[in-house]
Amino acid sequence: MGVLSVTTQQAQHLAVSPYRQISLHLENCCLRISANVSYAQAAKDVAYLTGIQVPAKTQQRLVH
Repeated sequence: MGVLSVTTQQAQHLAVSPYRQISLHLENCCLRISANVSYAQAAKDVAYLTGIQVPAKTQQRLVH
């Protein structure tokens, strides 16, 4: 997707910890959806619901 630079103030506002690629809220969405469906379907659902693509492999990594 590319690189997005986030200022410290933006990171605090979005609750993104240092060296993390996604916010805690997006991670929670991924985990909840992955618990109910396959990782591939979870990737589609997250993209549909949030507009952010999180690959199936990332979904799997988050769960484990």
